[in-house]
Amino acid sequence: MKNLTLLFILALITISCSDDIESNTPSIQGELNGTFFRSNSSTAFLNADQSITLTGDTGLDRIILKTSDFEIGEYILGQGTQSEAAYEVGGSNIYSTGTTGDGLIEITRIGENTVSGEFYFNAISGDTINVSKGSFFDVPIANINGGSEGGSCGEVTLEASDAATAYNNADPTDDDYEQICIAYAAALQAIIDSCVDAQGALETLNSLDCSGTEEVESTFTAQVNSQEYEYAELTANQTESITLTALEENVRRLAIAIPNNLEVGTYGYNQITSNGLFWVYEPSWEEPTVIESQSVILNITEHDMANSRIVGNFEFNSTDSQDATIEYLVEGEFDIYY
Repeated sequence: MKNLTLLFILALITISCSDDIESNTPSIQGELNGTFFRSNSSTAFLNADQSITLTGDTGLDRIILKTSDFEIGEYILGQGTQSEAAYEVGGSNIYSTGTTGDGLIEITRIGENTVSGEFYFNAISGDTINVSKGSFFDVPIANINGGSEGGSCGEVTLEASDAATAYNNADPTDDDYEQICIAYAAALQAIIDSCVDAQGALETLNSLDCSGTEEVESTFTAQVNSQEYEYAELTANQTESITLTALEENVRRLAIAIPNNLEVGTYGYNQITSNGLFWVYEPSWEEPTVIESQSVILNITEHDMANSRIVGNFEFNSTDSQDATIEYLVEGEFDIYY
């Protein structure tokens, strides 16, 4: 009876231990934001600089651990260190400790061609994920004799995390956007070349457009007494108002000022100039005409304040300041990014 009781207790202990984070099967495992994960396959790669990178595939996701040396000891993660950890979600979004995350990897045992240890870290990719209670147990080292050309899957994935961060923070209108995008494309290609399961990286690469976004041009057309108003320079400045100026240098100038907060609608002179704003037409350099306030009409057909775009048309009459018998009918349309 005592023997049966002892066997029963041993059986309970065995069952209980099967749910622990660490097991007797080579793996990388832990808790991701409180949820248990375990790699389906795991491997370690000894880099040419004697750092070591461990990679564990969990199915669609991948965990990567890198220590700056292949020796028993603790390796701090975060800014100013050569050690790093990352979690790749869906083959494209990479959460990395980089320079802003933190954590620790500890190598506790090095076998003949295996490595074991523990880890935890906080990794960032816009938001933050927490990996805790991590362990790697008897992960086989694929190239125990050290170094090789190219890089391991884990190594290139870590490198891609930096390229991904730079790409996600880049503005398509920036001068260096194309170079940043090309660097990201090269990092994705390295993942495809080095990783067995790189479908996510392949899909991201295929959807990548490194041509950038061309700056949208503003348009402004006007007529003076039914004759096309030709100008050499157009400016659209926003300070206390949106000021549109069409300038033919040292010859003519046409400028209108639009209050920043105007919504779609039709406005008269008093509504437009209530804040001290002015409109001007100069048929000759520095000889502005006299605007007939009752003739001013401004139609706003679209005003997208979030994207700084305003669309509309206007018209007004003015009298020549040198000869009151000369009048000008000024009409125009605009589609302006300010």
